[in-house]
Amino acid sequence: MELYTEYMVARKKGPADIAVSVLTVICAAIITFIALQFIFQPIYGTFVLLAIAALWYGVHFIIGSRNLEFEYCITEGVMDIDVIKGKSRRKRIASVDLRSVEIIAPATVDYANEYERSNIQKKIDASKGDPEVIDFFAVYHEKEQLTRVIFTPNENMLKMMKKTNPSHTFLE
Repeated sequence: MELYTEYMVARKKGPADIAVSVLTVICAAIITFIALQFIFQPIYGTFVLLAIAALWYGVHFIIGSRNLEFEYCITEGVMDIDVIKGKSRRKRIASVDLRSVEIIAPATVDYANEYERSNIQKKIDASKGDPEVIDFFAVYHEKEQLTRVIFTPNENMLKMMKKTNPSHTFLE
Protein backbone atom coordinates (compact mmCIF):
# COMPACT_ATOMS: atom_id res chain seq x y z
CA MET A 1 0.00 0.00 0.00
CA GLU A 2 1.53 3.28 -1.11
CA LEU A 3 1.25 6.19 1.29
CA TYR A 4 1.03 9.47 -0.58
CA THR A 5 -0.28 12.94 0.17
CA GLU A 6 0.66 16.47 -0.72
CA TYR A 7 -0.25 19.88 0.60
CA MET A 8 0.67 23.42 -0.42
CA VAL A 9 0.77 26.56 1.73
CA ALA A 10 1.53 30.16 0.81
CA ARG A 11 3.76 32.18 3.12
CA LYS A 12 1.95 35.12 4.60
CA LYS A 13 3.63 38.38 3.64
CA GLY A 14 5.16 40.19 6.56
CA PRO A 15 6.28 43.78 7.05
CA ALA A 16 9.74 43.02 5.63
CA ASP A 17 8.26 41.70 2.37
CA ILE A 18 6.07 44.77 1.97
CA ALA A 19 8.98 47.12 2.78
CA VAL A 20 11.25 45.45 0.21
CA SER A 21 8.53 45.71 -2.45
CA VAL A 22 7.79 49.38 -1.74
CA LEU A 23 11.47 50.38 -1.58
CA THR A 24 12.20 48.51 -4.82
CA VAL A 25 9.42 50.34 -6.67
CA ILE A 26 10.44 53.72 -5.25
CA CYS A 27 14.11 53.24 -6.19
CA ALA A 28 13.18 52.05 -9.68
CA ALA A 29 10.88 55.05 -10.17
CA ILE A 30 13.64 57.47 -9.13
CA ILE A 31 16.18 55.79 -11.42
CA THR A 32 13.65 55.82 -14.28
CA PHE A 33 12.98 59.53 -13.77
CA ILE A 34 16.71 60.28 -13.83
CA ALA A 35 17.27 58.06 -16.87
CA LEU A 36 14.46 59.74 -18.82
CA GLN A 37 16.54 62.94 -18.77
CA PHE A 38 18.88 61.26 -21.28
CA ILE A 39 16.28 59.68 -23.56
CA PHE A 40 16.46 62.39 -26.24
CA GLN A 41 20.26 62.28 -26.49
CA PRO A 42 21.15 60.81 -29.90
CA ILE A 43 23.78 58.44 -28.49
CA TYR A 44 22.03 57.30 -25.33
CA GLY A 45 18.31 57.20 -26.27
CA THR A 46 18.01 53.53 -27.26
CA PHE A 47 20.25 52.33 -24.44
CA VAL A 48 18.23 54.31 -21.90
CA LEU A 49 15.02 52.60 -23.02
CA LEU A 50 16.67 49.18 -22.79
CA ALA A 51 18.08 50.00 -19.36
CA ILE A 52 14.65 51.14 -18.12
CA ALA A 53 13.03 47.96 -19.43
CA ALA A 54 15.70 45.82 -17.75
CA LEU A 55 15.27 47.78 -14.52
CA TRP A 56 11.52 47.16 -14.39
CA TYR A 57 11.99 43.50 -15.26
CA GLY A 58 14.32 43.31 -12.25
CA VAL A 59 11.65 44.98 -10.11
CA HIS A 60 9.15 42.36 -11.26
CA PHE A 61 11.66 39.61 -10.44
CA ILE A 62 12.42 40.96 -6.94
CA ILE A 63 8.78 41.48 -6.01
CA GLY A 64 7.85 38.06 -7.42
CA SER A 65 10.58 36.34 -5.43
CA ARG A 66 8.93 37.60 -2.22
CA ASN A 67 5.88 35.41 -3.00
CA LEU A 68 6.76 32.06 -1.42
CA GLU A 69 4.77 28.85 -1.49
CA PHE A 70 5.79 25.58 0.12
CA GLU A 71 4.73 22.18 -1.12
CA TYR A 72 4.90 19.24 1.26
CA CYS A 73 4.75 15.79 -0.31
CA ILE A 74 4.83 12.55 1.68
CA THR A 75 5.61 9.40 -0.29
CA GLU A 76 6.35 6.08 1.40
CA GLY A 77 7.51 7.69 4.65
CA VAL A 78 9.64 10.47 3.12
CA MET A 79 8.49 14.08 3.28
CA ASP A 80 9.86 16.31 0.55
CA ILE A 81 9.56 20.07 0.98
CA ASP A 82 9.84 22.32 -2.06
CA VAL A 83 9.81 26.11 -2.14
CA ILE A 84 8.16 27.84 -5.10
CA LYS A 85 9.23 31.45 -5.61
CA GLY A 86 7.08 33.76 -7.69
CA LYS A 87 4.89 30.86 -8.86
CA SER A 88 7.61 29.86 -11.32
CA ARG A 89 10.86 28.70 -9.69
CA ARG A 90 10.81 25.46 -7.68
CA LYS A 91 13.60 24.14 -5.48
CA ARG A 92 13.76 21.23 -3.04
CA ILE A 93 14.82 22.54 0.36
CA ALA A 94 14.42 19.43 2.51
CA SER A 95 13.85 15.71 2.27
CA VAL A 96 12.93 14.18 5.62
CA ASP A 97 12.81 10.43 6.24
CA LEU A 98 9.95 10.29 8.72
CA ARG A 99 11.03 6.88 10.03
CA SER A 100 14.31 8.29 11.37
CA VAL A 101 13.27 11.68 12.80
CA GLU A 102 14.04 12.41 16.43
CA ILE A 103 10.79 14.30 17.00
CA ILE A 104 7.79 15.71 15.16
CA ALA A 105 5.75 18.03 17.38
CA PRO A 106 3.83 21.29 17.46
CA ALA A 107 6.00 24.39 17.82
CA THR A 108 4.44 25.32 21.16
CA VAL A 109 5.67 25.97 24.68
CA ASP A 110 5.21 22.28 25.57
CA TYR A 111 8.03 21.27 23.22
CA ALA A 112 10.24 24.37 23.61
CA ASN A 113 13.24 22.37 24.87
CA GLU A 114 13.31 20.20 21.75
CA TYR A 115 12.55 23.15 19.45
CA GLU A 116 15.32 25.38 20.81
CA ARG A 117 18.07 22.79 21.24
CA SER A 118 21.50 24.37 21.05
CA ASN A 119 23.08 21.63 18.94
CA ILE A 120 20.85 22.21 15.89
CA GLN A 121 23.16 23.34 13.09
CA LYS A 122 20.67 23.93 10.26
CA LYS A 123 17.26 25.60 10.60
CA ILE A 124 14.70 25.62 7.79
CA ASP A 125 11.47 27.62 8.00
CA ALA A 126 8.92 26.29 5.50
CA SER A 127 5.87 27.39 7.45
CA LYS A 128 2.91 29.52 6.52
CA GLY A 129 4.14 32.29 8.81
CA ASP A 130 0.68 32.89 10.24
CA PRO A 131 0.65 33.33 14.04
CA GLU A 132 -2.96 32.07 14.20
CA VAL A 133 -1.98 28.64 12.83
CA ILE A 134 -0.01 26.09 14.86
CA ASP A 135 3.17 25.12 13.05
CA PHE A 136 4.96 21.82 13.57
CA PHE A 137 8.66 21.07 13.60
CA ALA A 138 10.78 18.03 12.89
CA VAL A 139 14.32 17.42 14.12
CA TYR A 140 16.37 14.97 12.07
CA HIS A 141 19.91 14.23 10.87
CA GLU A 142 20.85 15.42 7.41
CA LYS A 143 24.40 14.88 6.11
CA GLU A 144 25.83 14.50 9.61
CA GLN A 145 24.24 17.67 10.97
CA LEU A 146 21.19 18.09 13.12
CA THR A 147 18.44 19.91 11.21
CA ARG A 148 15.16 21.47 12.30
CA VAL A 149 12.43 22.15 9.77
CA ILE A 150 9.29 24.13 10.61
CA PHE A 151 6.21 23.40 8.50
CA THR A 152 2.41 23.78 8.49
CA PRO A 153 0.81 20.39 7.74
CA ASN A 154 -2.85 19.49 7.32
CA GLU A 155 -4.70 16.74 9.23
CA ASN A 156 -4.08 14.09 6.57
CA MET A 157 -0.32 14.67 6.69
CA LEU A 158 -0.30 14.50 10.49
CA LYS A 159 -2.11 11.15 10.39
CA MET A 160 0.43 9.78 7.90
CA MET A 161 3.33 11.00 10.04
CA LYS A 162 1.82 9.39 13.11
CA LYS A 163 1.33 6.15 11.18
CA THR A 164 4.92 6.21 9.86
CA ASN A 165 6.66 6.98 13.17
CA PRO A 166 4.19 6.77 16.07
CA SER A 167 6.75 6.85 18.91
CA HIS A 168 8.37 10.14 17.82
CA THR A 169 5.30 12.00 16.52
CA PHE A 170 3.32 14.15 18.93
CA LEU A 171 0.15 15.76 17.67
CA GLU A 172 -0.85 17.80 20.75
